[in-house]
Amino acid sequence: MTALDRITRSLRDSIKLMDFFSETGVRFVSITQNIDSSTASGRLMRDILAVFAKFEREATAERVASNMHQRATAGKWNGGIVPYGYKAVQRISGDRKVSELQPEPREAEIVGGIFETFLERRSLRKTTHILNSSGLRTRKGVTWAASSVHRILSNPTYAGRVWYGKRRADAETGKLKPVQVEGWKVTDGQHQAIIPKKLFR
Repeated sequence: MTALDRITRSLRDSIKLMDFFSETGVRFVSITQNIDSSTASGRLMRDILAVFAKFEREATAERVASNMHQRATAGKWNGGIVPYGYKAVQRISGDRKVSELQPEPREAEIVGGIFETFLERRSLRKTTHILNSSGLRTRKGVTWAASSVHRILSNPTYAGRVWYGKRRADAETGKLKPVQVEGWKVTDGQHQAIIPKKLFR
C-alpha cells in the first residue's frame, strides 16, 4: 500500500475499513507512511493520517465552494452541463482560458417556444406533448420528457441569471444534498438572456 488517503479520505469509512481488517485478521501496512497496524504506534499514525486526510478533503471542498460562490456573485458561469439553448465558448482572459455561455440560435428559439406554450396552456404535460408532436427533439435527438421541460422552465439561466448552491456537500459523507430554492445564490449573469425576466417570473 502506498498511502492511506489513496483508499479513502472519509474518516468514517477509514474507521469501518480498519475495523473490518481487524475482525478478519488482516494487517494494514503502508511502506511510504511507516504504518503497521500490528503495533500501537502504527495504529496511532494510521488514525492521525486518517484525520488529516479528512481535513484536507474538507478544506479543499471549502476552497472550491468559496471560489464558485465568488464566480457566481460576479455573474460568471461555473461550468458543468451546458443548458439547452446555449453553447459554451472558450476565450482567453489574462493568462488562462475561460468558458462563457452564448445562445445557440436554433435551441434558443425552441426554449422561447417552450415558455410561450407553457404560459398559454398552463400545463407541463400539454407543453411536452406539443413540443414532441411538432417533431422537435432534445439535443440528444430523443423526445422530450416533462421533467426536462420543467428543468428549462425553472432554470434562471434563461433569464440571464447565474445560480450557485443548488446542492451542498454533507460535511461527514461528502455526498451532495439538495438545497431549498431560498438558499440558492442567484445573481445577474454576464451571459445573454434568452427569456425576459418578466416572462420567466
